[in-house]
Amino acid sequence: MHSLNIRNLNFFLFEFKTVQPIRQHMQYQSQILHTRQFNTANCRCYIETNSSGSNVVGSSFHSYYKQYQNTRNKRNSQISSYNSLPNKSAFIQALRKQLNEGVNVKPKIEEKIKKKSQKEVVKAIGLINDMITKDTINQLTSSHILSFYMKFNSLYSTKTFYLDLISYLLRQCSKHDRLDLVNVIFARFVYDVYISSRKHVLVALVIKVWNVMAKIYSDKGHHEEVVNIYKAMFQYGTFPNVKTYSTLIKSAAKANDPYKCFEFLEKIVSRGEKTNSATLNFLLKACLSSEDANIKENTNLIIELMSHWKIGPNGTTFIILLQHCENYEQLEDIWNKTLKYRLCKNKRLQEEIIKICCTKLPSNKSLIYDNMENMENGISKCFDYFLRFYRISKGEIPLGIYNTILKYCTMNGDIFRSMRILEMMWEKILEPKKSLYKNLFDSIHDNTVNNRIYTWRLIEGIFSKPKTDKLQKSLLNSMILTLGRLRDVRGIMEFYQSKIGLFNNNYHNSLNNIFTNRTDNIPMDIKLYNIFMKAVSECKYGPLSCVEIIKYTPIGLQLNHLSVKYLFSSIQTKKDIKLFGPILFEFVIKQEIILSKDVLEDIIRNAIRNISDTVGYRDIIIKYLVNEIISVQEGKDLLNCLNVLEMPR
Repeated sequence: MHSLNIRNLNFFLFEFKTVQPIRQHMQYQSQILHTRQFNTANCRCYIETNSSGSNVVGSSFHSYYKQYQNTRNKRNSQISSYNSLPNKSAFIQALRKQLNEGVNVKPKIEEKIKKKSQKEVVKAIGLINDMITKDTINQLTSSHILSFYMKFNSLYSTKTFYLDLISYLLRQCSKHDRLDLVNVIFARFVYDVYISSRKHVLVALVIKVWNVMAKIYSDKGHHEEVVNIYKAMFQYGTFPNVKTYSTLIKSAAKANDPYKCFEFLEKIVSRGEKTNSATLNFLLKACLSSEDANIKENTNLIIELMSHWKIGPNGTTFIILLQHCENYEQLEDIWNKTLKYRLCKNKRLQEEIIKICCTKLPSNKSLIYDNMENMENGISKCFDYFLRFYRISKGEIPLGIYNTILKYCTMNGDIFRSMRILEMMWEKILEPKKSLYKNLFDSIHDNTVNNRIYTWRLIEGIFSKPKTDKLQKSLLNSMILTLGRLRDVRGIMEFYQSKIGLFNNNYHNSLNNIFTNRTDNIPMDIKLYNIFMKAVSECKYGPLSCVEIIKYTPIGLQLNHLSVKYLFSSIQTKKDIKLFGPILFEFVIKQEIILSKDVLEDIIRNAIRNISDTVGYRDIIIKYLVNEIISVQEGKDLLNCLNVLEMPR
C-alpha cells in the first residue's frame, strides 16, 4: 500500500481556499518591494560623488544628462525649443517616416528568418523520412541509425528546432515498432547532452525529448519502462515537468494502478500546477475499473478537481462514466451532473445515454425483467430521457438517437411509442433506417383496431417519404404479411391487383397507384406470389380470396409446393372443401405442379385437420384423396374422392 492519503489531497485542494488569496497577496507585495529596491540600486550605480562634492557620471549617461539640462533651460526661455525648429512640419514627417520604416523592416526580417527556418525543417524531416520507410526500417541496424544520427547531429544541433527533430526521429522509429533503434538514438542523445559544453543550458530544454521517450513507452503499454525513464531524469540532471507527470498518470492508469496515479497527481498539485482534462479522464477510467470500492469513491473528487482547475469535466468524462454505469440510479446521477456542468445539450452524450439506457441496462443480470410491468418501466425510462433531449434541444437531436430508441421500442412491441417517435421524425423531415420500417411491421401481431390504424398510418407515411421511393422487397413482404396477421384481406387484394396491373384508378395520387410506382422495381416472381398467398390464407376467411388470386395468376409463373400449401391452408370447414375443393384440386392438376406423394399427403393432412375430427377415418381420407389426385393425373375422374368427406364423424 502506498503512502498517499487521498483525503489529504482533497483537503489540500478544496479546504484551504481562504488561505490562498492571502498567500498570493503576500507574494505580490514582496515582488513590488523587490522591484523598488532594484530600481533604486540601478540609479545609484550610475552616479557617484567625489570628495569635492561634484558628481562623477558615466560617459554614456553624461551625454543624455546634458541634453536633458539643455532642454529644461530652453523650455524656461521665452521661445521654446519646440518652436525654435526651422521647419517643424518637415521634421515631424521625416521622423514619422523613419519610425514607420523601422517598424516595417523588423517583421520583414523575422518573416525571412521564419521562411528560411521552415525550409530547413522540411529538408531535415525529408532526410528522416527517406532514411526510415516501410521498406528500409527492418534492414536498419544500430550502427546504421547511429551513423545517421551523428551526421544529422552535425547538421542541425545548433538549430532552434533541433529538439523537435530528435523527437520526430524517435517517433518515426517507434511508429514502425523499432524500440531498439529508439533506445540507441536516445542513449546517444543523452550522452551528447551530458558531455556538452552547453550542458547548463541544454538540461533545462531536453525535457521535451525525455517526455517524448516516456510517451512512446506509455503508448506501447510498457509502464515499468516509463517509470525507469522518470527515475533516470534525475540522474542526468533533468527534472520532470507537468507533461512528464501527466504521461506517468496515463501510463499507470493503463496499467490499472490508480494508487500510483494519485501519487503522481499529488506531485503536480504540490508544485502549484495543473494537468489537462485528458490525463484526469485516464485517472477517472482507472478508478471506475478498479475493484477497490475506496478508489471508486474518488470519482467525484476527480470531477471536482477538473472543475476547480477549470479544465472540465467534458463530454469524454461523462462518456467514461456512462460506460461504467450499472443501473438507472447511477444513470440519473450522471444526468444530473451533465445538467450541473451544462453539458446536457452535448449530442454525443445524449446518444450515449440513450444507447446505454436501451442496450446495456436492460441486459444487466440484476435487471432481468420478471414481468411485463418491469419491461414497461424500462421502456418508460428510455422514452423519458428521449423526451428530455427532445425538449432541451428543441427537436434537434442526432438521427442515431431516433434510430436507437425506435429500434428498442419495436423490439419490445411498443407500437404506440414507436409510432410517436416515427411521427416526431417525420415532423423534422427525418427518416429512420429502412430496416426499422421492416422491424416495425414485424412487431405488429395482434388484430386490434389500434394496430390497424397504426399499420395504415405507417403505410401512408412510408409511401410519402423519399427514402422509400423504391421499396425494398423485404419491406414489401413484411407489409403484406402484417396485413395478413391483421386479417385485412381487402388491403391485400388491392395491393395484389395493383401489382399485377388489374387495378385501374383515375387518380394519379391514389395509394394504389403510389404502391404500383414504388414497387415497380420488384418483379412478381414465385416468392412474392407466395407471400400474397400466405397473407390471404392467414386471414382465415376461407378459400374465396385464394381462388381470386389463383384466378389471376400471372402467365408463365410456375407454382411450387408452397403455393399449394398456402392454397389448401385457407380451407377452414367441410363446407369450404365442398364448395372449393374441385376448383383447388383442378388448379393443382392443371398447373402440373410436381409434388411428391409425401409432400402432397402433408398438405392434405393439414387441410383435413380443420375439416374432420374422426380419428379412425382421417388417415384413410388423406390417402384416398392423394391416390385419387394421382389417378386423375393419369386420366381418371376426381369427383368420387370428394365423397369421402361425406363419411359420418
